[in-house]
Amino acid sequence: MNETIPARFIWTRMNTDGGEPLDNILRRKDLERRSGEGEFENTFWWGVGESKGQAIWTWLVESGDDKPPILFSEALGEAKPEDKRPKSCLLWRTYQTRDASGRYGVERPVPGHIIVKSGEKKIYYAIVCHARRELETSGAVELYTSQMRNLKKTGR
Repeated sequence: MNETIPARFIWTRMNTDGGEPLDNILRRKDLERRSGEGEFENTFWWGVGESKGQAIWTWLVESGDDKPPILFSEALGEAKPEDKRPKSCLLWRTYQTRDASGRYGVERPVPGHIIVKSGEKKIYYAIVCHARRELETSGAVELYTSQMRNLKKTGR
């Protein structure tokens, strides 16, 4: 498959998390995507350890596009020991989001077809993703981080 990288995108790395190997997570996320109905058709939620909220909110405000492309790449190093073998695992039942004015803290139930779990982290985030086709891994695309610029203009 010939893939092109969009000029602007949200990027996150993926690895073993909550004691679950990456291959299993990818299969589970594709099952979520296929199980969604109505407004959640073809959606899956990807748990991340750092907030992408400000970057996504900036995207929404600057572009008016409410569906930024999300690029995932496998982390180069080993997963942290607490991600590979957590002492416990949390299953999300509710989540907090922003309202239309950008105010954070609106609590909602997690849709029934979604499974977001995390290790012992007190604060955890998820990116709500939409994909029309099967989730798959591909080595066909390479990211050259030296040619990338942070949307928030931090220089990272």
